[in-house]
Amino acid sequence: MIDSTIVASMFLLGLGIGAIFGWLATSLRTQKRVTELSTTLEIERSKNDGLVQTFEALSDKALRQNNQEFFRLASAKLEPLEKSLEQFDCKLQEVEKQRVGAYAGVTQQISNLLSAQNELRSETANLVGALKTPRIRGRWGEIQLKRVVEIAGMLDHCDFFEQQSGDGPLRPDMIIQLPYGRTIVIDAKVPLDSYLMAMDAKDDDMRKAKLIEHVRQSRKHMSQLSGKS
Repeated sequence: MIDSTIVASMFLLGLGIGAIFGWLATSLRTQKRVTELSTTLEIERSKNDGLVQTFEALSDKALRQNNQEFFRLASAKLEPLEKSLEQFDCKLQEVEKQRVGAYAGVTQQISNLLSAQNELRSETANLVGALKTPRIRGRWGEIQLKRVVEIAGMLDHCDFFEQQSGDGPLRPDMIIQLPYGRTIVIDAKVPLDSYLMAMDAKDDDMRKAKLIEHVRQSRKHMSQLSGKS
């Protein structure tokens, strides 16, 4: 009975020891497999890292090449445009220079016109002031009369005579010779005071009144000249 118990105990102990060794063996195999899998994972991870680096390098290279190609094509396309812009800028500068020169020329012409206008206004004022003096007004009329007949083609001391006395005491400003011994006697003097006052009048009524007076004085002067003949 005791032997059977001992045998059974030894059998059970052997089974336990076998189970333990089996578990240990299984654990060792499992750990080895885990190690192998870890090693394989590290290798694959290294490969993946290498692939990632390779892909990044290829991507960077492709990007640089694309950028270079893009810049090359862009430069080729933009070069004619750049030349056109340079030509346009040159023409624009030339037009601007011409505009500035033309503006300066116009400004100078305007300045000359203003200067001439001021001189004309001054000379006109001087002439108007001088014509208010009877003696100067008479001399100015004689000069204008001589210019008129010379423009008409007449010659002095041939077709007309100035300040030549006739048979009587009268001394006209000009005598024009006509065919068949006929003559035209001209007196260049004319009443001008009322006319000058009409030109200086500030309102239409005063101007109209002075012009009417000028007409009346001119008619009176012509009547006096007719009486001298």
